[in-house]
Amino acid sequence: MADKEKKTDLLVDVDDPRARVSGEKGSEQNALRGELYTEALSRVKDAVSRDCYFEAVSLCDTMITDRFEALSQTLLHAQPKQFPSTSIVEATQFADSSYKQTRRKRSDEYNQIRDEVRSWAKRRNEVIHNYVVVNNRNAKFDKAYRDEYAKKTATKGYELVRKVLTFTRKEINAIKAE
Repeated sequence: MADKEKKTDLLVDVDDPRARVSGEKGSEQNALRGELYTEALSRVKDAVSRDCYFEAVSLCDTMITDRFEALSQTLLHAQPKQFPSTSIVEATQFADSSYKQTRRKRSDEYNQIRDEVRSWAKRRNEVIHNYVVVNNRNAKFDKAYRDEYAKKTATKGYELVRKVLTFTRKEINAIKAE
């Protein structure tokens, strides 16, 4: 994406296939999301206990991304366009843009969590994309180091998922109450 391209240029119609389906109380999509989140959280814990860190990291990524997309969607609920489903970092950027578009102040808590997510996303990228890559930057890291790094990233991801779930639930409820 060009540096000068605005995030708002990426908005899509609410019925676009890439748009997140709105969560309506009691809806089929909310029931499905509840089932999927329950399964994903269980699988993350199970994956970490079985040393399956790549699965844990991937599931944490998708849950965090969905929560930031839900936050953006809630902020822009009255708008005819929404941001498309995307990557974890771009989802945080879209949430930032959504706050800006709605002239809603981002809280210190939001900024802190967003920064933690972006920091974790760098670790996630290392685990998912560079486990077997040996380059000049990581050649000194043996298998044991890489496995421990993946374990710490999975564990931190699970902690971050819980934090993001709690924050976004609270923030979305506050937005809806206005």
